[in-house]
Amino acid sequence: MSSGGRMWERFYPRGDLRSRVLVDLVRRQWLIHWRWIIVAATLVLLVIDRQLLPHAERPDAVLVCALLLGAANALWLALQSRLTLPDRSVSLDPGLLRKVVLLTNAQMLVDLALLSVLLRYTGGVENPLVVFYLFHVVLAAHLLRPANALLQGLAAWALYSFVVVGEWAGWLTPHYAFLPALSESGMHQDGACVVAAVGALGVAVSGCLLSMTRVSLQVDAHEQALETAHRDLQASYRAIEKLQEQRARFTRTAAHQLKSPVAAVQTLAGLIRDGIADGASARDVAERIIRRCRSATQQVEELLTLARVEQSSPQRHRAARADASRVLASVLERFSEAANLKGIRLSADDRAFSRRRIAVDERDLEDCAGNLLDNAIKYTPGGGTVTIATRELAEGLEIRVADTGIGIAEESHEELFEPFRRGHTALQSGAPGSGLGLAIVREVLEQSGGRWTVTSRVGEGTTVALVFPWARNEGERS
Repeated sequence: MSSGGRMWERFYPRGDLRSRVLVDLVRRQWLIHWRWIIVAATLVLLVIDRQLLPHAERPDAVLVCALLLGAANALWLALQSRLTLPDRSVSLDPGLLRKVVLLTNAQMLVDLALLSVLLRYTGGVENPLVVFYLFHVVLAAHLLRPANALLQGLAAWALYSFVVVGEWAGWLTPHYAFLPALSESGMHQDGACVVAAVGALGVAVSGCLLSMTRVSLQVDAHEQALETAHRDLQASYRAIEKLQEQRARFTRTAAHQLKSPVAAVQTLAGLIRDGIADGASARDVAERIIRRCRSATQQVEELLTLARVEQSSPQRHRAARADASRVLASVLERFSEAANLKGIRLSADDRAFSRRRIAVDERDLEDCAGNLLDNAIKYTPGGGTVTIATRELAEGLEIRVADTGIGIAEESHEELFEPFRRGHTALQSGAPGSGLGLAIVREVLEQSGGRWTVTSRVGEGTTVALVFPWARNEGERS
C-alpha cells in the first residue's frame, strides 16, 4: 500500500460497525435531509422576520448564506448519487470508504464555514446558534476517527474565534445584532465576554471530543470483542460439524470393519453345520474361524482404546511422569516373538534409552509404541530390520521407529493418522489391519502436546518419529 493510502487509513472509522454506520448515513442522505430542513427554516424565518419587523431588515448576506447552503447541498447530493453505496450485507471496499470519509469531511467543513458566516451576520457572540458547532463535533466524534474528529473540532473553534475576535478587534465591521428590533447589547465589544465565549466553546469542544471519543473507543472495543467471539463461535461450529462428520464416518466404517469378520465366521460356521466341511477340512475351517474371531477381537480392542483415549481428559498428561525406557523395554519384549516368527531383526538397545521422564500417560505411551512396532513388523518382509531408538531434544523426547518394509506412498501421508485409513501400499500387501493404530497415536500426541513426523519411500522403508514433551522439571535438566 502506498504512503498516501496509509495516511488515509488514519481517517477511516475504527471498526466495521462505525464504517457501516457512516456509509449507511451517507446512503440514506441523512445530513442532506437535515440541510434542506435548515435551508427551508431559514427562508421561512426571514419571511416572518420581514413581515413582523419591516423596518428592521436583516442583511442580504443571511439570504445569500441560506442559498449557498442549498447550492452546496445540491452539490453533495449530486456527488453522493455517483457513489454505489452497498447495504450492510456487502463488504466495504477501502476505496469507497475513502471517498465517503472525504465527502463527509468536506460537507462538515463547508457546514462549519457557512455557519460561521451566518453567525457573522446574525449577532456573532450574541447568537445562541453556536451550539451547532458542538453538533458537528459530536457527529464527527461518533462517525470518524479521533484524529479526524479533532481536526473538525479545531476548525469549529478557529472559525468561531475568528468571527467573535474579528468583531471585537474591528477586523469585521459593521456588527449586526441578533435581534435587529432591539438595541445592541455591546457584548461583541466586551473583551471579557469575547474571551469567555471563545474559552467556553473551546472547553465544550474539548469535553465533547474527550467524552464522545471515549464512548466510541468503548464501542469499538465491544465490537472487536463481539467479532472475536463471532469468529470463535464460527470456528467452534466448524469443529463441531467436522467432529459430527468424523463420528458418522467412524460409525459407518466401524460397522463395516466388524461386519466383515463376523460375516466370514457365519459363512465358515455354515460350512461345518451343513456338512460341507468335515474331517481335515473342518479343522482347517475352524482355524480360519479362530483367525477371524481374533481379527474382530483386535478391532474391538482398538476401538475401545481409541474411545478411551478420546474420552479421557488431556489434563492427565500434564501431571504424568512416564518412564519411557521401562515402557519401551516392555513393548520390545512383547513384540520380540512376533518379529522372530517373521524372521525380522528387531534392533534396539534398551540400555541406550533415555531415562528422563516425559509428560504422557504410561498406558497411552505403551499403546503408541506398540502400534508403531506392530505396523513396522506387519509391513516388513522376512529378513528385514525394525529399529527403535530415542533421542533427547530441547522440547522433549523423540521416539523413533524405523523399518525396511514396503514403505508408504507420499500421497497417503496426510491421511495416514485418520481413523480406518490405510495407505495404498498397505492395502496391496494384503496384511490385516483396522487403520486405527495410528489414529490412537495421533490422539495421544495431540492431547499431550507432542508432534509426529513420517519419512518414507515405497519399497525402502518407513521412519515414524514421535516427540513427547518433558515432564515437569525434566526440561530444565541439561
